[in-house]
Amino acid sequence: MGLLREQADEVYGFFHLTLQEYFASQQVKDSSILLEHLNDPWWEEVILLYAGEVSDATPLLEHLLVAEGPGEMPEDIFASKLTLAGRCLATHPTIQNISLWETIPDLLFKQLLQTDYALTRQHLAETLAEIGRSYHKQDVNQRLLELLTSTKSPAKVRVS
Repeated sequence: MGLLREQADEVYGFFHLTLQEYFASQQVKDSSILLEHLNDPWWEEVILLYAGEVSDATPLLEHLLVAEGPGEMPEDIFASKLTLAGRCLATHPTIQNISLWETIPDLLFKQLLQTDYALTRQHLAETLAEIGRSYHKQDVNQRLLELLTSTKSPAKVRVS
């Protein structure tokens, strides 16, 4: 079994999508290329791979956190950009702006408590757990545990 397979007469593709995503992430030299594809689910794994491998993921993460501006993709009601920033953080990226280690989880917790959408709460909670799991971040894990066990936390948040 090789890396490529024939999909049609003289048309070849990668045997597994993971290889294509990996090679795509390795070819990206500037995060602005990735930012053009934020709404495209195919590029999500490429963005995550890029964040984990680039020498400084700060520009990518900061761009994902920026409020709507000229040429910016606005944040949607499902907090997709924030969730992606959290998932990027869970890849253990190298970042020069170390305040992002606190800013992103803080924003995720805030959104978790504010959103009205159960699926969004679930994605936010899973992202926070992923950050806590990948870094053994005691503060993230402790805050999640407090939300889960506190009777002051809204039931819908504890369920998520």
